[in-house]
Amino acid sequence: MVQGYFWKEEVVNERLEEILVKSFEHVIHYRLTHGVNNRIAAYMLAMDRVAGVIRQRGFYA
Repeated sequence: MVQGYFWKEEVVNERLEEILVKSFEHVIHYRLTHGVNNRIAAYMLAMDRVAGVIRQRGFYA
């Protein structure tokens, strides 16, 4: 559904930066905790998030 909202570029960029910085910090935390490189840490984080959602919703939901 198109609602026709218009966002200022500054607002979009600020929000995107917040999301990217937070995501990067999570990857770095995984890297330091598990002693792996950033690529593997990002993959592990993604898999943990997917597994968490599956546990929360149930496998067949």
